[in-house]
Amino acid sequence: MPDPPVGPPEEGPEAAPVRLWFQQWADIEAQATVLRWYEPLVVLGLLQTGEYARAILSARPDGNLDDLDEQVAARLARQAILDRTGAPQLWCILDEGVLHRAIGGSKVMRSQLYRPPDA
Repeated sequence: MPDPPVGPPEEGPEAAPVRLWFQQWADIEAQATVLRWYEPLVVLGLLQTGEYARAILSARPDGNLDDLDEQVAARLARQAILDRTGAPQLWCILDEGVLHRAIGGSKVMRSQLYRPPDA
């Protein structure tokens, strides 16, 4: 099964293509004033480090990693909404299993778990 189509890059220096099926959510997320999230499996994308995002995104069922760098860049670019003036208030509940699930190995998890909140 081929990957879903990728939309045009967003504007800005960190712009990267976003899967069309996800574009609607990314637009809503960018306009939000409050984000509430429950994540039972992984650290949510808005808080992921590049290494953690790469480990998650590289576990594709089809094994196609041709656009992996672009997808990691797109995920990290979304985090800019947390740094803007009038950033949304973020409420996130992570299941305890997220903290114990070694995504990408111990070095990647250590970096993710000890990431400074303002990084």
